[in-house]
Amino acid sequence: MDHASVSLVELPKRCPVAVLRRYLDRVQGYLSGRGQEFAGADSTRHEGMRAIGAGDVAGGPAESRLEWLDPALPKVAVSVAATGPRVIATAAVAAEEVMLAVGVSAERLSWGIETARAARAERGLDPAGLRVAAYLPMVVHEDRAAARRLIAGEVGSYARFSVMRGQVSGPVNDQARQVLEKLHSVYDIRQHFTAGSAAARAVDDEVIDTFAIAGPAGYCVDRLHELAELGISKVFVLRVGRGIDPELHRQADRDLVDLVLPRLT
Repeated sequence: MDHASVSLVELPKRCPVAVLRRYLDRVQGYLSGRGQEFAGADSTRHEGMRAIGAGDVAGGPAESRLEWLDPALPKVAVSVAATGPRVIATAAVAAEEVMLAVGVSAERLSWGIETARAARAERGLDPAGLRVAAYLPMVVHEDRAAARRLIAGEVGSYARFSVMRGQVSGPVNDQARQVLEKLHSVYDIRQHFTAGSAAARAVDDEVIDTFAIAGPAGYCVDRLHELAELGISKVFVLRVGRGIDPELHRQADRDLVDLVLPRLT
């Protein structure tokens, strides 16, 4: 591998984008070997969060630093998962990689990529200096209809991130918008990524094809090449979700490894 990425923080639900940006700036400071001052008790207060102050470590240093970092090694890259335009833009200027969670259609990925590049250009940063990756629900099966059924539970939960606040993020047609809005109303966290769930039943073939790659090996290979041509440099494959036949799950994994991966260059 030519680089590594790191995930260091988990922010609370409904965290403002400005708070995310402050966290990213501090994480980047740590990973660059710079000391980070302790914030005042009220400076980052939000919904139960409180920054650690110098008084909490009586007798200790005035700043925090990763002293074990080896300066001879390249800085660890920060990758940020992003769905909405504000988080995509923030990730584009504050991290080395944005991991899009917007689906797999050319239209939606292009929107995410352009949103990220425009944010960098606006800040005077080189758009080409950002790596763009994508979360990818994918199942390999010789029958596309069967493949869609296998991955519906996964798509129901994954696509829900694009309508998490009740409004769809990114471009979709009117029919898909209606499906996603219904998905928002029926989603149940207790059935997250589960086949047969209300969310799985809510998504239709068009939404499944917009947010996932599901079908024969040749089809999957062609779609992955299309993603690379758009500028996606890495994919994080989401495996088939819960509630399906375990043997079908294992076979889909074997076909991915044996029939798809060897054909990617």
